[in-house]
Amino acid sequence: MTIIANRVERARFDLDRVHFKLRPTPLAPGYYAIVGHAGPMTLKGYRYIGQAGQNWEECPEIVVGLDKTFYVACPDVFWFNGTWHLIVGHSPTGFKAYTWWWNKWVKDDSVLAGLQCPQDPDHPERTMECWWPGPRVFWMQGNLHLLFSCAWCWYNAEDDWHYGPTRYFGFRWEGNQWVEYPEIVEGLPLVWLYQNHCGESYADAFDVIWWDGVLRLIRGVKEEDPGIQMLYWDTEQGQWVRDTDHENGLWDHGGGTTGVQIGFGMFELEGKRYVVDSSYLSDAKEWVEDHWESSAIYTGLQQSQSFPWPTVFRVR
Repeated sequence: MTIIANRVERARFDLDRVHFKLRPTPLAPGYYAIVGHAGPMTLKGYRYIGQAGQNWEECPEIVVGLDKTFYVACPDVFWFNGTWHLIVGHSPTGFKAYTWWWNKWVKDDSVLAGLQCPQDPDHPERTMECWWPGPRVFWMQGNLHLLFSCAWCWYNAEDDWHYGPTRYFGFRWEGNQWVEYPEIVEGLPLVWLYQNHCGESYADAFDVIWWDGVLRLIRGVKEEDPGIQMLYWDTEQGQWVRDTDHENGLWDHGGGTTGVQIGFGMFELEGKRYVVDSSYLSDAKEWVEDHWESSAIYTGLQQSQSFPWPTVFRVR
C-alpha cells in the first residue's frame, strides 16, 4: 500500500512539473480570478495574495486581449491541449472563445466548433437561446465536457412575453468539435425562467467543481425552498443526484427574487472549498468539516457593474 501511495504522489508531482514547464505564461504561480460584469461587459482580473484583510489584488495582465462586447459576461477558464482557454458570453449576444498565448488572450473560434443551442423537443417551433450562466467546462473520465442552460422565449403583442422552461444541455469534445452529449444532464430538472418587474428574465444559475474525486454542482432555484441546492454526479447511476449533505449552511434565500440572481463562483483554493454569491460579490461561504461557514474570501474582488461572475483558476 505504501508503494502505491508513493507512486500516486510522484505522478502528481510529475504532472505539476509538466504544467510548470509547459505553462505558456510569464505570470507568477498562484491563483487568479477573472470577473465578468454586466452592461456593457467589463472583465477584470485579480491575483490571490492572501494577506490579512485583503485576499485579492487587481491583475490587469490576466485579462489582456479580452474585448468588451457582451452585455452579460460569464467567463469560464479551463485547461486543454497544454494551455488555458476561455469561453465567455451567452447566445443573445453570442459566445466568444480565447486561447492564452504567452502573455495575452487570443481569439480562437475553434474552441466553439459544434457549440449551439439544441431545439426544445417539446416546442420545436420556438427558437432556443442560451441564457446566462455561460458554459461551464470540466474534465470527466478523460473527456472534456460542457454544460449550459437554454430556454425559449417569444413576444406576443396581445399578452406580452412567453417563456419556456430552462433545460440543461451537455456537450463532449470529440475530435475537434463539441458534440451534444445528453447523458451528462440526466437528473438535472427543468427550471422555469423567472421574470422580474423590469421584464428581465433569469435562468437556472449553476457552477461545477471536482471535490474529493466527486463532480458536484451548485444551483440556484427561483421557485423552490431552499433556493440553493447541491447535486453530485453518481457514476453508478449515470445521473445527477441531490446532495443535501453539502447544503448545510448555504444561504437560505428561498425562492422568488431574493438571493443569488445570476450565479456562483465555486472553487478550490489552497485545499479549501469556497462558493461566492456572485450577485453582489459581497458574501461567500467556506466548507468546514461538514457544513458551510461565512467567509471573507471575496475581499478585494470589486463590483463595478451588476451581476458579476467570478471564475478562479490556478497557475502552477
